[in-house]
Amino acid sequence: MGRTISDGRYAYGVGATGGTNNSGTVFRINTNGNFSVIYTFSATDENGNNLDGAAPNGVILGSDGNLYGTAQYGGTNGQGTIFEITTNGDFTNLYTFNGVTDGGQPQCGLREASDGNLYGLVVSGGSQGGGIVYQITGLLLPPPAPILTPGSRSGQTFTVNLFGTTNNNYTVQATTNLAAGPSGWFVVTNLVPPTSPCTVVDPGATNSSRFYRAVTP
Repeated sequence: MGRTISDGRYAYGVGATGGTNNSGTVFRINTNGNFSVIYTFSATDENGNNLDGAAPNGVILGSDGNLYGTAQYGGTNGQGTIFEITTNGDFTNLYTFNGVTDGGQPQCGLREASDGNLYGLVVSGGSQGGGIVYQITGLLLPPPAPILTPGSRSGQTFTVNLFGTTNNNYTVQATTNLAAGPSGWFVVTNLVPPTSPCTVVDPGATNSSRFYRAVTP
């Protein structure tokens, strides 16, 4: 099992073996000890092949909020895979190693560089037989900016509608005076929307009007 990484709500990690198919798992756990397996790798056939990989090496948390990792075995060539998985367990196989020109059976995870690309290495194979260093581009696109639209008012309660990326962290702020600048904004709530749009309730709106905005931490 590799190290765990945290998004502030859960710690995420992998089990290289075990799970219902004995091919490994991706799991999450919070500080209260609530544990869940968010993905189970599929069983391999007699040739060591499957569609998603086996024996994961670990995961990193990308700047887009998704998890990225490698699996040492499995894939359609039995030589390992590179995968993406959301924090809710939606899995995508990004690349399957062929074991020849691109190496195979990666024993290391991935790193995100300052250029926004992912990098990794394989210790054998490649054109010289001594391994390769590889780059994955075009994945870590930032989530779209959140949008707030007016909701309703009932007494001292205002509501607004947040259009954003589900399961992303947002802080909804309000101000009664835009001229007050940054110091005039105060926090209404911190939330992780399960759906988009979602309704944000401001129960303490004592003013006749307020301005709202949503920001990411």
